[in-house]
Amino acid sequence: MLLHLVLYSPNDQYQQMYELTRTYYRQFTNVKTIYYHYSPDQTEEYVLIDDILRIKGTEVFGPAITVKTIKAFEYFETDLFSYDYIIRSNISTIVNFHVLQRNLRQYELQHTSIDYAGSINVIKWRDPDAGIVTDEWIGLETVSGICIILSSMLVKNLLDHKQFIRFDIMDDVAIGIYAKEVSIPITSFTDMVQWMPNCHGNYDEVKQIIGDTLHQTMLYRNRNNESREIDVHQMSHIITLLQEVDESVWNSTI
Repeated sequence: MLLHLVLYSPNDQYQQMYELTRTYYRQFTNVKTIYYHYSPDQTEEYVLIDDILRIKGTEVFGPAITVKTIKAFEYFETDLFSYDYIIRSNISTIVNFHVLQRNLRQYELQHTSIDYAGSINVIKWRDPDAGIVTDEWIGLETVSGICIILSSMLVKNLLDHKQFIRFDIMDDVAIGIYAKEVSIPITSFTDMVQWMPNCHGNYDEVKQIIGDTLHQTMLYRNRNNESREIDVHQMSHIITLLQEVDESVWNSTI
């Protein structure tokens, strides 16, 4: 069983992405998907309604996301070991759980443990918006925030040692720093990511790019510089194409 936590903030485009992806993810009966965001008006620390976890607070971009992610982990802390892995993705990344779970099973068959996995990102420059304000972390390998795969044990360890978390840095980098400091290696799935170009929402262009590799692509990252509305259209096309794949194809690749 997997716990899939999706970083999310409510606005028009993200709401459309939520509607698209929640329908897709619900077909995976052994994956519990929860979307989490801040809610400034509630009095309770947490409110879980259906598949949305509302956390008391105000949405801001940047390092404050780390607090939100850790709070989401804390909400599920008592049930962590009910799940094999905790996955933190974001609203504009589509996770193909057929491929993700196949790869996790292959590692298990080889008796190889995974604690920290995903697409590797190397910090190459300062990024004040992400809290990287010195050269200290340049060269550090982390798992990209599009999808971070964590063992339940590592998440529990992280929560037990919150005093060592860099809350002044974006969550994907903060987790990477912690993993490095406790000598947790990265399992790379970098070659299983499709970074979607701007196809201007055109179905045929999307199909041409991803059609031949649907059975082996784990993640589809949607972020273009023109319009998030285009991302919504392209995400819809990707999900349509994934759902058109016969179940036997997924089974034959396990």
